[in-house]
Amino acid sequence: FGVSKTISLYKYESCGTCQGTGAKDGKRSPCKTCQGAGQVRQAQRTMFGVIQTMAACSDCRGTGTVPETPCSVCKGTGVERKETSLTVELPPGLQTGDALKVERQGDRPATGGDPGDLYVRVRVAADARFERDDHDLLAEEEVPYSTFVLGGTVLVQGVEGPLEAKIDSGTPVGTVLTFNNQGIRYGRGAKSRGDLRVRMSAAVPKKPSKEQKEAVE
Repeated sequence: FGVSKTISLYKYESCGTCQGTGAKDGKRSPCKTCQGAGQVRQAQRTMFGVIQTMAACSDCRGTGTVPETPCSVCKGTGVERKETSLTVELPPGLQTGDALKVERQGDRPATGGDPGDLYVRVRVAADARFERDDHDLLAEEEVPYSTFVLGGTVLVQGVEGPLEAKIDSGTPVGTVLTFNNQGIRYGRGAKSRGDLRVRMSAAVPKKPSKEQKEAVE
């Protein structure tokens, strides 16, 4: 059905001491390496001659400025690693190994700008009753042996509550009943679902009473 999960993780956020400036007092000056341009010219000799390219300055990380006095906490990077918690909305239909993209919840770049994205990989925990087969659900239900012989109506536990099923007289033990559209949704907003397949096993008493033995005889 989908679920909200609160997760904890470490990520780089703006330094709380220097407010992300990287400078102890917030003051930054033009980078001497690139003269404040944020880029430096690089020359590479090839068989066609010397090719010049522009690349981001490594000293100022392309910002064009450097802290006059680097912040003691973030060492002039403007970011620090912090533990944080956030709530993630997981839509229905996810399977183990699926990755959910959460925009703007990744690391904040040291050069400033918007944070990257966070990808949450999903692991579906095992369930005591249901086994998953893609979007179908598999389960087993114990039915009194007499019901297989005489027939009757049984209640099968589904994901949304009990489901009623009719057992005909003479139904073999191990028969699989299929409940259409009672499995897992195919995605967010999807109306169609997989099926629930329930194997009927016989509930045989380990120590039958005298009355039960006589009834069977």
